Amino acid sequence: MFDPTYINPLLIAERDLRAHRFWKMHDIAIAWPIEPRGYTFLGHAVHRVGAALFSGWTGDEPVDFHLPILEGVSLQEASYNKRGFAKAILRQFDTAEVDDETLVYSEDEWDRAVKLFATHLVPQIKTAINRMSAVMRTMIEGAAQQNLHMVTRSKFGLPLASPPNEWATEWAYSRFSECQMNPAAPFANMQPPSLRGPQLPRGQIDLIPGNEWLFVETASLQAFLAEIASDRAASADKPERLPAIIKGDIKALLRDIIQKWREGGEALELQVGKSQFTELATNKIAGAKPRWATDIWLENRPDEWAKRGPRQQPPSRAAN
Repeated sequence: MFDPTYINPLLIAERDLRAHRFWKMHDIAIAWPIEPRGYTFLGHAVHRVGAALFSGWTGDEPVDFHLPILEGVSLQEASYNKRGFAKAILRQFDTAEVDDETLVYSEDEWDRAVKLFATHLVPQIKTAINRMSAVMRTMIEGAAQQNLHMVTRSKFGLPLASPPNEWATEWAYSRFSECQMNPAAPFANMQPPSLRGPQLPRGQIDLIPGNEWLFVETASLQAFLAEIASDRAASADKPERLPAIIKGDIKALLRDIIQKWREGGEALELQVGKSQFTELATNKIAGAKPRWATDIWLENRPDEWAKRGPRQQPPSRAAN
């Protein structure tokens, strides 16, 4: 039986190579999909959020994030593409003469390439991993909390909303590899075709079968970026009141309220609703944002405090 959550380890290197090639084509006009009016392609949005989060954002982070890893791999275990990558490292960094072969075939060459990889590329890869992880986490949480409005768009169709529940998951990280997802199976791992060297698309990265391109509603992205800028400015002015510290104070306030409710026999009149807590937190805690208080209440409130009656759900794809 097909398991949609299974990742074939033999294709991981191919997936990373496709993703590396995809992000490398950022400046090629025909490589990335056309943006419908009012929407920003997820790839462009990643760069804008990255620049908002990190003043030293270079634009190379998504490319470096998907570089093949040579450490811990022997020549015998290395894929076709990793041996080609090792040869490219030798040509760029090795002082010894390098032959005209396109792949590394000898143990000596492989060992030299691994050492050069550790010296010249690992530091920038670590930086890219830290920054891209922060960008992806920030955008996934934004989509899950309805602050970023995501849509999918096929080659020939109109944008279709990707609801917040499809982003409240760790499976969302893989969608950033090539900025696409399968709207019919949003939590499946779509494995790309296994491609080798010259068979990789040269001028354009195509959709994996079943997938559609991902976009962000531009208005929501602009508001999201403005909030990031506001948080950075507040952090610069008052470093002792970083957002993480403020959120910790909000959580502590909610814990105190819940404790009093439990000590009071879980009486109904001691329950604090979402709106009431949001107002209390923003009035009592310096720098607290209403959205932070609301999100923390939703994530941590006891089940008994849930609103009675059916909860409103986003429209399903079938309704569209």
